[in-house]
Amino acid sequence: MAENTYKMPPLKRLGEYIQSAPEKIEQVLQHQRILLRQGEKPLLGELLVSEGLISRSVLEEAGGRRAEDRDLKNESRKHEIQKARNVQKCFRVFILS
Repeated sequence: MAENTYKMPPLKRLGEYIQSAPEKIEQVLQHQRILLRQGEKPLLGELLVSEGLISRSVLEEAGGRRAEDRDLKNESRKHEIQKARNVQKCFRVFILS
């Protein structure tokens, strides 16, 4: 019997929450890679703001939406774990009966 469980999609990356041209985000990602190779650890959002592609408020809004999605995914995961535990308990009771 096939198990019919809903899987949450993977979390989006920050750039997917920002309404900016994909090629501009790719340029900033390339810049980020260069800085990483030089030993710096720049955050994508900070680079987008410093290069003027987005405002600080847009960054904060995108981060908030991503956090909400992460919270929903965590709640879904907790629900799935609890459901699996309930099935295990039922299975143990069935076997012991």
